[in-house]
Amino acid sequence: MERMTLRLSQFLKKIFGLSLLPLAKFRDCFALDFISNLPNDKRVEQFCDYLLENYIDADSNFPSLVWTECTASSLGTIKAYESFHAHFNALFYSAHPTIFVLVSALQNIQNEAYIRRRSVTTRRIKKSATVKTETSTFQKFGP
Repeated sequence: MERMTLRLSQFLKKIFGLSLLPLAKFRDCFALDFISNLPNDKRVEQFCDYLLENYIDADSNFPSLVWTECTASSLGTIKAYESFHAHFNALFYSAHPTIFVLVSALQNIQNEAYIRRRSVTTRRIKKSATVKTETSTFQKFGP
């Protein structure tokens, strides 16, 4: 049992490194290194299916372009994680907040993530003021 727990914890630690891989390599790494070496546990299989459907597939809910990052700044530091932790801690006014405060903060973070995700895939169309002016002028003098 202890050996299985150790193998499971090592597997999960490695999963978190997927976000640091280059965009072109993370799918191959998941398929070749993780799926082929799955611990024999139903929960791990369900977790990998969830990752595949929501993060790794080409038509997933969270496009890999959004969450994979392999840049010079991400290789040497953990600035993104430290930044998240600092902002997360700033949401609370006590060391041990109630469950309601915690859930509210997590919902706010989730809403911000959804907004950011949609703004990446949504194209904004700006209407020019000159087009409106020309249209209204044409309507005044038109037939």
